[in-house]
Amino acid sequence: MDKEVAKVYETYDYDKFHIMEKGNRDINHVSAIKKSMQKEFLFSPIIVNKNMEIVDGQNRFFASKELGKPIYYIIRPEYGINEVRLLNSGAKNWGKRDFIKSYAEEGNEEYQMILDFMKKFPDFSAHIVEYILRLSSSNTVLGSMDSSKKNANTAMSDGTFKVKDWRKSIQIAEWLMQYKPFHKNIYKRIPFVVAIIRLSRDPQFDNNEVVRKIQQNPRAFVPCVNSEEFIRMIEEIVNFRSRNKIRFNV
Repeated sequence: MDKEVAKVYETYDYDKFHIMEKGNRDINHVSAIKKSMQKEFLFSPIIVNKNMEIVDGQNRFFASKELGKPIYYIIRPEYGINEVRLLNSGAKNWGKRDFIKSYAEEGNEEYQMILDFMKKFPDFSAHIVEYILRLSSSNTVLGSMDSSKKNANTAMSDGTFKVKDWRKSIQIAEWLMQYKPFHKNIYKRIPFVVAIIRLSRDPQFDNNEVVRKIQQNPRAFVPCVNSEEFIRMIEEIVNFRSRNKIRFNV
């Protein structure tokens, strides 16, 4: 015989449930879930803890409440915000921004810095922000990374992310924003971000000079496939009609 590990309860008493004040994700998918429920109301229990705080299923709860549907729920008394993150870390429910907000609200100063950075530079996605704050010199996809790089890539959701150099990251972001007038997407693409981070390590690189040269010849600033191609493109832009040719060694 299979073992019973949890009981599922049903109720229409919506007021007995609570939302975690800090650390949980924003409520932002209710409309889509309501549409789905109106087509067919499936049996999909939410999970709550001993305080009746919703650990998993916030959007389903609000959609069911707005439609006047019953709430099916399972009680896991010991669950808290750590379990919320674990439940969502392997799913598509939470993105980097959700994890950043969660750890920041819990008081993690490192993540509060990340949140401040994102507010200062709203053009950049959480994924790009991670590259900038790591000062990453590689745009290699996760699948081909070694284990140490994979660990670095999951640090944001694990709560172990560390800002490498705040001042340098701010400078990189400000430099990137200078390219926005020339192309609506290049400045916030990973290969270009990585290229600028790499170039920042070469004492010959002068971002203001690159921007000045692009202003003179904006057609030279074009999309590239990877960071190496972007570096060579910037090199050509700087060297155009210049007597002293530069070769960036990064």
